[in-house]
Amino acid sequence: MSDRHLRRLGQDYGTAFLSLLPQGQAWPKYPGSTLDLACRGLAEYWGFVDSRAADLLERESDPRYTVELLPDWERNWGLPDPCYTEPQNYGERIAELMRRMTMIGGQSRQFYIDVAALLGYTITITEYRVWVVGMDRVGDSRVYGAAGAPNPPMRNEWGNPIMDANGDAYVKEGELSEWPQYGLGPESNRFYWTVHVQDAKLIWFRVTSGQTGIDPHLRIGTADDLECLLNRWKPAHTEIIFDYSGMQNPPVTVLSTSSVSEGAPVGAVVGTLEIQNYYTGAPTFSLVNDAGGRFKIVGNQIQIAKLLDYETATSHVIEVMAYDVMPVAGSTLITITVTNVVSEAGVIQLSASTVPENSAAGTTVGVLSMVNTTGTPVFSLASNPGGKFAISGSNLTVAGALDFETQPSITVAVAVTGVTPATANTNFTITVTDVLEPVTWSSPTNVTLSGGNLIATNNSATATNQGARVATASGKNTGKYYFEVTWTAITGGANVGVGICTTASTYSNMGNSATTGDELYASSTVWGGGGMFVPVMGGPLVAGERVGVAVDLDNRKIWFKRGAGFWNNEGYQNPATGDGGFVIPAGTMVPVVTFGGSGGLANNKFTANFGGSSFGGAVPSGFTPGWPI
Repeated sequence: MSDRHLRRLGQDYGTAFLSLLPQGQAWPKYPGSTLDLACRGLAEYWGFVDSRAADLLERESDPRYTVELLPDWERNWGLPDPCYTEPQNYGERIAELMRRMTMIGGQSRQFYIDVAALLGYTITITEYRVWVVGMDRVGDSRVYGAAGAPNPPMRNEWGNPIMDANGDAYVKEGELSEWPQYGLGPESNRFYWTVHVQDAKLIWFRVTSGQTGIDPHLRIGTADDLECLLNRWKPAHTEIIFDYSGMQNPPVTVLSTSSVSEGAPVGAVVGTLEIQNYYTGAPTFSLVNDAGGRFKIVGNQIQIAKLLDYETATSHVIEVMAYDVMPVAGSTLITITVTNVVSEAGVIQLSASTVPENSAAGTTVGVLSMVNTTGTPVFSLASNPGGKFAISGSNLTVAGALDFETQPSITVAVAVTGVTPATANTNFTITVTDVLEPVTWSSPTNVTLSGGNLIATNNSATATNQGARVATASGKNTGKYYFEVTWTAITGGANVGVGICTTASTYSNMGNSATTGDELYASSTVWGGGGMFVPVMGGPLVAGERVGVAVDLDNRKIWFKRGAGFWNNEGYQNPATGDGGFVIPAGTMVPVVTFGGSGGLANNKFTANFGGSSFGGAVPSGFTPGWPI
């Protein structure tokens, strides 16, 4: 940043001026007097002059930030350069001024390449020498890179590095080199060199340097400025040949195949998208116009999203946008032709072929329809293993119990009558999808289960440990799970609690110290590994209170939440982020409730929700809602 300069306001000049006036009643200088107001009003102008001087000293003295004196700076450094025929914005003018002020100069190949890069061009340079008898040879005199090249680089008989076929990098091992730069002709050939221009100059609008309403979004420049500068700065005894044959056409999106047969199934590939002509980057594609939802893009493929009918439309136009390539490819309109298919037989189609397990009888799997037929179709099931499905009109529906664990897919055969031409039976494989099936309490000891085995009530007032837990087969070693238990009734007892334990533990293992698991007791203490955890979960629990339990078996931690309170009764603890948590011992774990202990009373009651219904609290992010079988 430029140096800061002392600034004096008009008020400062007014005070100084008043102090220089004579003393006495004829010179009333008290605040608000006519003399005071007049002097201070006039002094404001000098404050403005002072501020302007500071602006000029701070900003205009630094060529990186100058605005008002930019034309003067440019004039002193020979700018604007007559080589620049294209209009320049403020940012380009500043950049050129700094380039001119800091340029060291040179006449090496790299110097000219760097100058071109600063102007926005990519170039390579070819230099020539005469052909020398006894040193050079006729025919194809290119060479292959030796082992280990380019470390160190191969060198020719003149001691210069041998370049690759493009002339812009050292030749690598096994790679063919460029042609040696000599040829038959006059000795003056050595005074010529060729500049190969690879692409056009792209000048993009920049918020920090462009002017809205004046500068375009993109200006595509020719190489006139490059030719002018290089011809000015080239060695005086040489001549430059500018080669534009390497400039590429702009990239364009093409589709490998642009026709598809009518009736092709959804998901069928029409063709593959690719970018033609020179570009850099990894292209990604999206559909700006998908022809009414008939097509979709998966990766770089155009696929069918809806069934196509030749009789309805013989072609469709889609618009594809390509991203992440330079130069910008933009959008491309592609016409996809639909070819007619003459079929001698009708085709039975099913709109959908998946259904969740445990779906109720009568649930629609998909709708049956006909292609290439006339008449009113009447559908029936020619094959229906286990009577799992039925047909109602044109709907394929559920008729029997579906279980993903025992039969994840079922194949049925559909027959049709009433259409012309006659159509053969068609097999359809129905996929049964998995649905979360929550567990229930089991293994009760002195406990009565009810409410679909989700309510556990102890029926003994003894001090003997009592309880219920989830079946051993549903034990977990990994994963993150959330379930809730409501303390429906609390009559008393030291060992009344809820938590998790190993599948090998007994209810006496838990007791009031939970040696083989972690448990929250009615007293609001949490025990695990034989000891009590800190913090305590508030005061004693009351009937009707809901407790959320978050179990992270991947990190062996557990959290409890009373109603809408904090996890583990502390604001910072959070199972979603892994903060806090009580330690879970090693082993395969299941949910558990216990009763009894000293002062134990009958009719304590817990009601569990393992995911079979909506939870009262929010499931932590990343946790499975419930405890699956």
